[in-house]
Amino acid sequence: MDREILERRKETLRSALMGEKTTVWVRKLADKYNVTERAIWEDWRKREEWIDKVYSSQDAVFAAKDLLAEKRTAREEAWKLYKNAENATQKAQALKIIDRSTKEHINLLQSLGELERELGNLSFGEEGININIERVEDD
Repeated sequence: MDREILERRKETLRSALMGEKTTVWVRKLADKYNVTERAIWEDWRKREEWIDKVYSSQDAVFAAKDLLAEKRTAREEAWKLYKNAENATQKAQALKIIDRSTKEHINLLQSLGELERELGNLSFGEEGININIERVEDD
């Protein structure tokens, strides 16, 4: 694999896991590596084909768990913002951060195989994000 493609894919994975809006990091990486946005989207879409070549599986798991810890800290700070918000707009912004971070957390856990891909109901508590998963059985 070409060194520049390798670096681009590493940065693609890092950007995706950091939780920045996808269209933003796709545009940034396309500009940085002088490729089309479509090339970045294709890298991301086909990540299962190259992720093991970019990172050893152990490195990828370690990096993902490190990001999970960072996201947990970010959510704790967002909950503080929510609790100290002076108006509904500030509360809504904090909840949006928490919601996005929680979804990313779930996606990371699923990609590590630590959480089933098909979930039942999720519930979230204000003491932080507690993910309680109940399997919903089909009737």
